[in-house]
Amino acid sequence: MAEKKTFEERYADEVLSDNTQKPKCEQCKDCIFRDDGTVYSSHYTKSSCRMYPYPKFKPLAVIDGSEQCDYYEKEKRK
Repeated sequence: MAEKKTFEERYADEVLSDNTQKPKCEQCKDCIFRDDGTVYSSHYTKSSCRMYPYPKFKPLAVIDGSEQCDYYEKEKRK
């Protein structure tokens, strides 16, 4: 019977990604709902907004940009 490989041996050739560097919520940058006035959504890259108030959070597809948010509405500039 073959000896079982360790975790390090099984994944030695894998390249890990740094998900902290991936852009998040880019479509929310100019949305009127991006800030609900709490510490949980003070920046558009946060996972909460007026339509998804904390402790709820935006769908992952909206966060990673693979789907358009159903509530997105562009902010009107003065």
